[in-house]
Amino acid sequence: MFSNSLITYSRERVWILILAVSQITLGIFSAVMPLQYLPLVFSPLLLIAIYYRPLIGYLILVFFLPNYGIDLFKIGGQADVSLLEPAVFIAFIGFVFFITKERKLNLSITEVEFAMFLLFLWAAFSIIWTPVPIRGIQQTIKILIGFFIYFLSITLIKDRQNFNAVAGAWIVMGLVISILGVYETFTTGFQSAASYSFTSGYDKIHKDVRTTAMFEGADMVGFLTSLVIVLNLTYLVFLPRGKWKNLLLIILPLALFTLITAMSRKSFVALFGALIFMQFMLKKKFLKKLFPVLLISFLGGIAAILYAGTYGFWEALSERVMSLFMPVEESIKYRLMAWAVGVDMFTNSPLIGRGLGSFYRESLLAGSQLNFPHNFYIFILSELGLVGLFFLLFWWFQLGSSFVRLFRNCTNDETRTIAVGLIAGLITIALHMAFRSFSLTDPTFWGYIGLTSAFLKINSRRTG
Repeated sequence: MFSNSLITYSRERVWILILAVSQITLGIFSAVMPLQYLPLVFSPLLLIAIYYRPLIGYLILVFFLPNYGIDLFKIGGQADVSLLEPAVFIAFIGFVFFITKERKLNLSITEVEFAMFLLFLWAAFSIIWTPVPIRGIQQTIKILIGFFIYFLSITLIKDRQNFNAVAGAWIVMGLVISILGVYETFTTGFQSAASYSFTSGYDKIHKDVRTTAMFEGADMVGFLTSLVIVLNLTYLVFLPRGKWKNLLLIILPLALFTLITAMSRKSFVALFGALIFMQFMLKKKFLKKLFPVLLISFLGGIAAILYAGTYGFWEALSERVMSLFMPVEESIKYRLMAWAVGVDMFTNSPLIGRGLGSFYRESLLAGSQLNFPHNFYIFILSELGLVGLFFLLFWWFQLGSSFVRLFRNCTNDETRTIAVGLIAGLITIALHMAFRSFSLTDPTFWGYIGLTSAFLKINSRRTG
């Protein structure tokens, strides 16, 4: 905790003057600056904005949580610096401004954080016996970045207004992805599908046909849009008529269309599971307020594909959906090979696993085409063993217990609805984990978990 005598800001105008002079100076220098350094020109204005509203730094971070596949530079040919790291630094600046203005830092460590920390300690400890300690150390550093994102979430999201702002940033990110996805589908996706040949045996559909938006693959599009759709539906339940609800009603069909054209099977299944849970919890509210909107948006997306799309695109989409019912040897044959590697690793070391970062080496030795398990649960068992699985389940048990206490003590209908939506988002993530490699390093995962924990902390204070 900082004392008042240590940090005082009675001369805020002096700081504003310094930043203004810096802005003018950098503006002059911009005429001779190389292009890659021009963002420095706008940094003083950004610092002013973050100083007066520290949450802005975190809102910027939200937009860079997904992996865009852009590396700014590499360190020693091994570690890479992507767009995420500068965004984390910007959020950290917001955190510094926050604690200097508040003159205190309240750390509330609950059972959720304690259980999460136990899992991290075990993962870091496994470096001792991993066959590739360098890779294990790299994974540990990435997990630490995820932990820091989580810490920023529960620190800067301090009230319902902040929570709504961050949830809104997630939805706006989904809007940007959806607009780019719709544009891509109509400009390149339909044309690429015109030459697509339907085959009786399932073959992986080329990514030029599937919507990838700004990402390297379509799976990230499906993952993000499914989460955004759940958040969108959550707010549609209780928002009154007005501009914000109208905006959500515009975003929903765009996001649903992008989800469909991304053709991510795991996202179809995950969203379906989340919707079943929301219907079970919300009952009449879901049927009355959400089901008609969902149905109209879905039918509108299908109609747009049938009207503007090519026959090849519809065939590709149909084949993708029907592959859900194919034998797994055909539909996910490469994943099966990777899973077999993970199962062998678990069989050889069931209690403690082979150590963090070991799957990559073992998959290369086994000749697998996938160097990641593409299954979070197999990753835990293969690298961290039954001990790691226990810590994972213990963490999720504590998270679930927090929601149970919230439902037991809270009578506010809006709060309970948001809680249902957040759990539905967690279900979406849990189902994605069965086919996607999070490996405890995914910043998007940590951002959403942080948003969820921040909500629980806010409402535990209000109901406590």
